[in-house]
Amino acid sequence: MEKTDLNEQVSQIENSMPWLHEDINRKKRWDYFFNPAIHESGNAKEFVDLENDPVLNHYKVSKQDRVKRRWLTECMLENMRKMMDSSNQGMGIFETTTTGAIAANQTWQLPLIRKIWPRLFMNQIVPVHAMAQATGKVFTLDFGYGTAGGAYGAGSSIYQNEDPAYSDDPGEGQEPKEINMNITSSTISAISKKLKGLWNIEAEQDLAAYHKLQLEPEVIKMLGLEIEREINRYCLNQLISRAHANTNWISSQPASPNPWSNADPKQYNESIWDAIEDSNKEIKDEVFVDANFLLCGTTFASRLRKLNGFRLAFSDDALSTQIVTGPSLFGSLNNRYIVYEDPFFPKDKALIGHKGDSWLYTGAAFLPYVPVWTTPTIHNTKMQPGRGYLTRFGFKVVNGKFYGTVTVV
Repeated sequence: MEKTDLNEQVSQIENSMPWLHEDINRKKRWDYFFNPAIHESGNAKEFVDLENDPVLNHYKVSKQDRVKRRWLTECMLENMRKMMDSSNQGMGIFETTTTGAIAANQTWQLPLIRKIWPRLFMNQIVPVHAMAQATGKVFTLDFGYGTAGGAYGAGSSIYQNEDPAYSDDPGEGQEPKEINMNITSSTISAISKKLKGLWNIEAEQDLAAYHKLQLEPEVIKMLGLEIEREINRYCLNQLISRAHANTNWISSQPASPNPWSNADPKQYNESIWDAIEDSNKEIKDEVFVDANFLLCGTTFASRLRKLNGFRLAFSDDALSTQIVTGPSLFGSLNNRYIVYEDPFFPKDKALIGHKGDSWLYTGAAFLPYVPVWTTPTIHNTKMQPGRGYLTRFGFKVVNGKFYGTVTVV
């Protein structure tokens, strides 16, 4: 492939990925949901400002990453804007729309997108791309030799076939060898998650009378949290099932004549680090990068707490950890791995993997499509109002060699 062709291809791909850059008009349209200085509601909504969001503070998300998450969330809001245009029974959102003019249906949907999507845990361990339609593509980049070498054929990847002499000067007037850059893609189709929430009219009336609160937004929020948990479970299960290799660690100290039989029990417990390093080696042998995160269950996390090389990650606000209901930032291991603890993960198991900063070099990707869709309030014959909640997203492991597991046996 010629260099000009590759540059054009990369340019076309980047133009089709609006979450990778700032759009002034898009930012102006949705600034209301992110800038507390222009928030017009009578009581300020919590978690509006991504720069001070306690969940993002807990995960220690960088300022640059928060900007990218805003771009991604704006793309999600744009998706909803397109779906609720003027042809949809007057439910449109336009440049001139004010807060007071936003239809009641949208007052639930759009704030939920703004609240949930920047905080989604998948942002921590895989690239997150927005889908503009029900199918999308994840792109990967590879480099290959243009001509055959000693132990490989033309077109072979440079990663699996190291050749320290490939670029040797062929001589004056001779054409040098080539490195070909190939962009490949994998198609992803969106899947759906749906829930319906019901409540009693009497409970709604009493909550309003005693506490001046509305029950309906609490039900909607709980539906969103449940689907968020299920998204985490679905994606993490995919990563575990596609992980390249598993390394076992025996928790019971072996008896004689094993070399560990006379070791101090604390010394033997430190040997779990060997299993983690063995799993990391499997990853590095295949994709030539070290793993940089580890996600584990509660029992595995307790073992890590006792290692000499483990350091807890304290948030600037310790109370912020109380609002993280799923995977949470736990600490770091020997300054090499960011460690997350997940109470819903297999208790004595860990997922180890690499998250890169390039969208072209990744093992998996999460692609939200319709982030939040809620129905109008529906009343049944039992006098129980309810609302439906739907989300659509895609997730695909494109290269399981970026991941491994450690299992305690």
